[in-house]
Amino acid sequence: MYKKICILSLGTLAGLGLLFGSNQTVLAKGDTKLSVKIPNDKNATALTDTDNSISIDSNDDGTFTISGVTSPNSKVTIERESDLKDYTIKAGQDGSFTKDITVSKYSKTAKYDVSAKEKGKDDSSPITFKVNNKAYQAKQENSSNSRVSESKKSTNNYPTVSYDDLNNNSKKLLNQNLSINGTVSKVHKEDGSYVLIVSMDNNQAENVMVAVDGSSVPKGKKISKGDQLTIKGTGGGKQSTPNELTDGNNIPYVDCNETIEFQ
Repeated sequence: MYKKICILSLGTLAGLGLLFGSNQTVLAKGDTKLSVKIPNDKNATALTDTDNSISIDSNDDGTFTISGVTSPNSKVTIERESDLKDYTIKAGQDGSFTKDITVSKYSKTAKYDVSAKEKGKDDSSPITFKVNNKAYQAKQENSSNSRVSESKKSTNNYPTVSYDDLNNNSKKLLNQNLSINGTVSKVHKEDGSYVLIVSMDNNQAENVMVAVDGSSVPKGKKISKGDQLTIKGTGGGKQSTPNELTDGNNIPYVDCNETIEFQ
């Protein structure tokens, strides 16, 4: 079930600050009016004195919903920080709009700036949603449990596999130690961890998604697009990639819980 964040933009609310009903509203500044209702659950808190933001927990599956009202036919922009993903919504004739968003399970937290623009007027100032991704927490718990059982296996044996191996034998290689070589084509970094799209054999049609814990990266190094890497970890079958990286294609997945080596 999606959690609703009600956004209202009405001229009569201008200048009221947090005052809306039971102090449940944050107002944006700017020519286009925009107000955001603070959810009364999911550990929601508002910070208006510093950065005009709302902190919330996602649902257990990483979902949350932004919905509300702005000026009729206005453009509402929801911008993911770090230049990852933007959404543009056109409000209806009554000014209402809604957008369901899923935070990637590979992101521990996420920030979204919401603003509105009425034709002929300047944008509203943004209101930031700081989302604590509960889907990521669940992934970490599951990953920790699997690593306990995997710790009994050899930590030195990571045979190199090809893209064809990963693509055609993903179930056989699930939770098996392995090593791949490739070139980083896309990078998403958040909270010290990475999600990579790695092209094997310099072929962008042979892409593998890799989740990298920050402790696997050599001290003083950072992973960038174009880096050639040797990645040691475990097979993760096939998974849909986050929207921030690709169009959600189901591709081979590797969990780098061992080491990253720069070539």
